Amino acid sequence: MNTQKILRRAGIFILLLVIPVCTVKYTKKIAESENTFRKGDFAGAAKNIRPLVEKASDKDKLLVLLEAGIVYHTMGNFTTSNQIFENAWQISQTRKTELSKKAAAFLLNDTSDNFYGESFERILIPFYIALNYASLGNNESAFRWLRKMDYEMKDMKFNDPKYQQNILARYLMAVMAEHLGDFNASRVQYNNIKMLLSGLEDFRQDRYVLAVKENDSRDMNEFRPEDKKFAYNHLMETQTYKPEETGELVIIHQAGMAPVKQSRGKLMSDAVFMATLRISIEVALNARGAAMSTAAVLGMLGTAENPIPVYKKMDETLGPLYGKIQDRQEFTFRPMYDYETTAIRNFNDHYDSYVRQNTASIATKIVIAAIAAHQLANAAEEKISNPGLAFLARLGAGAAAGGAVAASIKPDLRCWHLLPGKMHVQRFFLKEGNYKIHFNHPGSNAVISSYPQEILIHPGDLKVITVRSFSRKGD
Repeated sequence: MNTQKILRRAGIFILLLVIPVCTVKYTKKIAESENTFRKGDFAGAAKNIRPLVEKASDKDKLLVLLEAGIVYHTMGNFTTSNQIFENAWQISQTRKTELSKKAAAFLLNDTSDNFYGESFERILIPFYIALNYASLGNNESAFRWLRKMDYEMKDMKFNDPKYQQNILARYLMAVMAEHLGDFNASRVQYNNIKMLLSGLEDFRQDRYVLAVKENDSRDMNEFRPEDKKFAYNHLMETQTYKPEETGELVIIHQAGMAPVKQSRGKLMSDAVFMATLRISIEVALNARGAAMSTAAVLGMLGTAENPIPVYKKMDETLGPLYGKIQDRQEFTFRPMYDYETTAIRNFNDHYDSYVRQNTASIATKIVIAAIAAHQLANAAEEKISNPGLAFLARLGAGAAAGGAVAASIKPDLRCWHLLPGKMHVQRFFLKEGNYKIHFNHPGSNAVISSYPQEILIHPGDLKVITVRSFSRKGD
């Protein structure tokens, strides 16, 4: 057998061992839609993302639907957004059932698996569905989806850290339950918020309103505000709060852009990962009885990337969004949920665990490839009489194995790109009338989505509107 045939067989064998199916990276697929979205052209982003939804493979289908749902929500097409999100919800529930049948873990090369997302991301699906229904004035359907969201969050209370809890989701459910007369459900959500925040100082007025509506004198005394004139008339003059004369307006501000996953760089530059990997490789070599040095095997990882990505912030700080009602009452928002910090901290807090989960997989893969290359090189040396050519055969087999292994070790950079980084809220109690609303950022580089500029309020109403703002990107 000649040298070329040996090297060809070596290369094919090693490539079959380690190379996954090549696909276009998700970040490239979503780039055009993302860039158009960041320019504030939401209709253009919707046009760009439609073919992505139609052509998406099973492994990316859920993620592309989530992006599309955000695009249509932000442009104010709440009906289409809900059609998309409800499709995404069905997929996520199916995958939840599938994952329950096997150990769910962060594994190397999970780009080959279907995207599922983190628990704090998945609850955003029913949250946005509820937000869309509320924006359409269908509070009953909104509350039904908030109940589904609450069911998902029950597991989070016991299995996930407190910082992953979405306070805004619980707050919106409390307000919606109160509006629909389910006072007990509202109180339960405030109690959940109390446990998460170790108190309800920022929600005293909300709890007082609930107590008044259910005529709970004890709670009225406990949460009574210093000034009960926190309702407004049509001229935005403060009035004593009286539920029978008052409607409500809840404004949700979705601020900034969510962080996205990026590569941490070369695997060999991470001392923590390499220390653990070295031990795993030694164990794998001993288990297979391979007479090879750990250093020689590690040398095959030259260009390999760290398989655990890192979240990077994508949006500069714009400062607060200012709102005005009737061109009189200026307001800002109460911060309620920081997705940016949650995503970044989640990966940082679990980094050591992800390292432990990945090292065994990497070690097994590289040792198998190294042994295969070593055996093929030995065969070449036996059959090739020319020492120089035999040496080249060994080098070729080793290079093929090393390059193939390194190419197969890379991070899964799929993540939800178009989410807001933070979510804020403000709640107003308004007497009957038509109210003009206006938002502005002090900076000139801001994109502000469309929003209802006039809202008609009747006693007993609960109107919910949303607005999105972020730094403009591109021309």
